[in-house]
Amino acid sequence: MGRVVVDEVRMGSSSRCRRSGTSDLRPFATGRSDGLRLVLSADPQPGRFSYAGVVLRDAARSLWAEPRAPDPPARVWRDWALVAALIPVAVLEGVISDDLVWRVASVAVAVALLPTLLWRRTHPLAAVVVAFGTLTLVQVVSLAVGVDWWGLDTNIFVVLLIYALFRWASGRHAMIGLAVLSIPLLLSGFDAQVHSQADEIPASNVVVGGLFELVVAAVGVAVRYQSKARARGMDQVKLLEREQLARELHDTVAHHVSAIAIRAQAGRVVASSDPAAALEALVVIEEEASRTLAEMRAMVGALRHGEEPDLAPQRGVADIERLTPRSTGTGPTSTSSSQATSTVSGRRSTPPSTGWPRSRSPTPSATPAGPPASR
Repeated sequence: MGRVVVDEVRMGSSSRCRRSGTSDLRPFATGRSDGLRLVLSADPQPGRFSYAGVVLRDAARSLWAEPRAPDPPARVWRDWALVAALIPVAVLEGVISDDLVWRVASVAVAVALLPTLLWRRTHPLAAVVVAFGTLTLVQVVSLAVGVDWWGLDTNIFVVLLIYALFRWASGRHAMIGLAVLSIPLLLSGFDAQVHSQADEIPASNVVVGGLFELVVAAVGVAVRYQSKARARGMDQVKLLEREQLARELHDTVAHHVSAIAIRAQAGRVVASSDPAAALEALVVIEEEASRTLAEMRAMVGALRHGEEPDLAPQRGVADIERLTPRSTGTGPTSTSSSQATSTVSGRRSTPPSTGWPRSRSPTPSATPAGPPASR
């Protein structure tokens, strides 16, 4: 149907209908000549955001709120080896290149920026800002003095910084870094325009450079989400394993407890006529109980995944009295405390198996009275 009738209004002129068309109530012909009926339209209002705009806006918000990847690896031997290998490569390129502008400055810039590779995972945004900020500064100086400076080919290592930015950094830092990356890209297009004597910036340089950076960023994002998917899969496998161990623990405990109960019943029956048999039943019960405890500890230890066991007993309903605030005066606090104490006193007979789950859920009687929370 797509439309819901809201009200029937007699309208005397078409101008009044046009004025009402600015809201969600639109004039709808009812088939009669004496009036119109206002309906709530399901059609999109003109001038609103299109569907593609809404999708892009939500994607940008999701990227902005994306947290950084957990536990980035620190500097490893491969990083030191890469930096140590690139330093002589940069020096050698600076020596043998014939058409290199500002030879010493180019080699110095390349060697000075190589240590940023060591912090590209732990501080990706800072590494990108330092590297591309330095290249941008040198590029601005070359434009000011009219020199066509491109630097060393060894500077291609900055691609690793782009990859690390989208692989390890948060979404907010990735968007900030993307803005930083666009500055030297636009300067390179402006530099090409100046030295080619063209009237406008060559679009090919900017487009090709931008596409290259986006491809590197896409690779980093793909590896990032593949790692997250692998981690979720591992967590799912661990949960299934824990569920299987919990079932085995239940079956083992049920088996041993049943055996203990049977031996206890048998010992009680023969206790009056054969005390030795009753004593033998107690020995079997002790062995079964010890075996049950050992198996329970082994399985529960596997469920904890290396966590330290909590040796304190579980809190029950009777512990609420100790947790409630105490006051000697009169007022809402003392009233609520006395109500909680009386409630706990009436529940002291609650079994421990159901007492600690009840203590985890707050009740109105155990909650201190106070001013209502603002909504």
